[in-house]
Amino acid sequence: MKSGGRSNLTSMDSPMNSHSGVIRRTPRRARFLAVAFVIFSAVLATPSHAFSSPEWQHLPSIGPRNAHLYPVAVALLQEALYRIGLYEGAADGEWEEDLYGALVRFQGQRGLTVDGVAGPQTWTALSPFLPQLEEYAADRASPTESPGPCVLVDLYTYRLYVFLQGRIIREYPIATGKWSTPSPIGDWKVTQKARARGGAFGTRWIGLDVPWGVYGIHGTNQPGTIGRPASLGCIRMYNRHVEDLYRIIAPGTTVKIIGPIRFGRILRQGARGTEVYMVQRRLRELGLYDGRPDGVFGPRLKEAVRDFQALSFLPVTGRVDRRTWEALQLINE
Repeated sequence: MKSGGRSNLTSMDSPMNSHSGVIRRTPRRARFLAVAFVIFSAVLATPSHAFSSPEWQHLPSIGPRNAHLYPVAVALLQEALYRIGLYEGAADGEWEEDLYGALVRFQGQRGLTVDGVAGPQTWTALSPFLPQLEEYAADRASPTESPGPCVLVDLYTYRLYVFLQGRIIREYPIATGKWSTPSPIGDWKVTQKARARGGAFGTRWIGLDVPWGVYGIHGTNQPGTIGRPASLGCIRMYNRHVEDLYRIIAPGTTVKIIGPIRFGRILRQGARGTEVYMVQRRLRELGLYDGRPDGVFGPRLKEAVRDFQALSFLPVTGRVDRRTWEALQLINE
């Protein structure tokens, strides 16, 4: 168990925001910040506060190899196992040996496959003990740092959430990019707002600063697509919902997009898109790429890929094939 054990949430020095009821935790590693999305609350402590809708069905499978990519899911796992009485550490999004041991014990007790990975069956068994989504919020938009709203787009659940001072103030269903044209996972800013005349973009357009293409949040003339992957990468909303969102956010608002990652194509110099961005970010975390992640596969990224392949005893091609993708531990589905 980590030193210090679980924090006392009722103590006077607890990092609790008295207005939002959300605990703010500071990540301890740089790569935690790169993917992180944790200000996690553990004030509710009974199974009656389980998810009110099946968001848990869309949680990623997490284990020792990829847990660093999903600090929110790790924090949810920690909290659920704590409520059951198998884990005594803090719900801080950090994977460690005690958490692995608690997970294995839980799987054994419930007759599940004992593999130390929280997959669909394990999440289902844990669902009565999982906190509500409202119990965590985005760390990059805490009340002390950003007085305005921030947006979370969850590609797992096809939902868009607006946070203000650590609380969810809006929740909307959305359509997302198809697997062949994925929505851009990452942290973005609103760059522009415009009224549209209907058609494919509905009645409003909210542009994002994605560097490798034109992406935004907009309305739609195909309301039947909401709730599934259907777009060319943009986030679709019902027109009445995007009009409401349009009113409450401004240029500069943070928009965080989280979602599943899978190997879809061999990446080579000249490629663009979310997969390239994820490779750049991972190699930057490893100290092999010193450029700015921009989703564009250029010469510097090719050299970084070659260096990684050499260090990983892979064929040195400068292309990101399936073996390289898996070695980068980017696949999460």
